[in-house]
Amino acid sequence: MSSAWLPGVSKDFRRELLVLEVVSTHERRKELKDTCFQRDLNEYNKVPEFVMAFPELDDARALIVCRFVAGAY
Repeated sequence: MSSAWLPGVSKDFRRELLVLEVVSTHERRKELKDTCFQRDLNEYNKVPEFVMAFPELDDARALIVCRFVAGAY
């Protein structure tokens, strides 16, 4: 990751940083942006791991952990 991504934060800390995406489920367009677009963007940036959190407690997808392995999630 470039130092411009998180200026002032050490490279060692950035390797351990967990990205959390809270998914907007009240509007289908925003849900697609938060899931599909964000996942593709994280893959492009080679984010090692991120979590998608769905706010509704009864949603079976409540928490999805994505790990970047062999160039894909």
